[in-house]
Amino acid sequence: PGAPAPVDTPNTAAKTAVAGTPAAASGTPVSTATPREPPSIEYQTLTVEQILNKFQKQLEEDSLAFVEEAKRVCEYDAILRDGQRDLARLTSEAQRLMLEQDQLEQTLQGIGAFQHELE
Repeated sequence: PGAPAPVDTPNTAAKTAVAGTPAAASGTPVSTATPREPPSIEYQTLTVEQILNKFQKQLEEDSLAFVEEAKRVCEYDAILRDGQRDLARLTSEAQRLMLEQDQLEQTLQGIGAFQHELE
């Protein structure tokens, strides 16, 4: 048994054309690798360590900004929940007062009917 065939990497991938095509007939490999854009000039002048440090710094800044925004959202959420609780309490109080008003009106109608009978 011979050695296993080498594995093509994306940068050097060269696939042999399908049999019956002109490239296959000529024995010319067909490359399927797509050309990549070079990194921005900003990253071309930095070492890998500098790039990683830059990414780490940006990640830390973004995480701090996220935490601050999360705190602000939490504060707004607390305000909204307090408002919702106040509205629920006011709604319950209004319903209770409406029931008491109905009972009072019924009582007054009863008293009015009793007075009418007395006259």
